[in-house]
Amino acid sequence: MRLTGLSQLLKRHGRNVKVTKLQNSVYDPTTGTVVNTTEPFFVRGYFYDSTETNIYDTQVGEGNRRVILYPFGIEGLPIPKPAIGDIIEGQRDKVSVWRVDEVVSNEKVMAYICRVKE
Repeated sequence: MRLTGLSQLLKRHGRNVKVTKLQNSVYDPTTGTVVNTTEPFFVRGYFYDSTETNIYDTQVGEGNRRVILYPFGIEGLPIPKPAIGDIIEGQRDKVSVWRVDEVVSNEKVMAYICRVKE
């Protein structure tokens, strides 16, 4: 994967998505709800389906949906690395992160690739 291609993909075809950090949530026992203690942030993201295959077709695919996130928010500030359980909303969809990989070039994060599930 070419890193310049990844940046161009996000610029041309990405959408503004909302990321809500789950780790900063607190359960309120009086209301029985989960309350976010931080504001969500907005970032360029691109949803896609991965087509992973193996040689013998012996593995059952689980969670082949991914979201590529630009490492800077729409206002230009760095975003925190997404974590397991964070919620990504956009493109008429709401998904939960269950794995995060970083694309890095010379110590600089170029993108986050999040494996997500509904």
